[in-house]
Amino acid sequence: MSANVESGEKRYSVFLPILLPLLAILLFAATQLRSSWAASGTLKAQQISQTESFEQAKKVRQQLRDLATELQQLADSGNSNAAQIVQKLQQRGVTVNPSATNP
Repeated sequence: MSANVESGEKRYSVFLPILLPLLAILLFAATQLRSSWAASGTLKAQQISQTESFEQAKKVRQQLRDLATELQQLADSGNSNAAQIVQKLQQRGVTVNPSATNP
């Protein structure tokens, strides 16, 4: 028999002390990955929602720009009501440039 067995010492395997922390790290990484996937899905849904709102805002902005341009053209052609509206808009800080290009 070996000297360790004769002296009464028990030999322990290092397999279990190494396996448990590795399993804990693996479980933690899997949890974090699942959480990241869930957050990614939520962010994609929010991005789609914001994209739709942004497109609607662009349409409204373009409609307002067209309306203001046509109003300015009416005022330039001599329509007194349109000129009054343009004057009120200018007093409030809104300027209309009918020759400006649309972005």
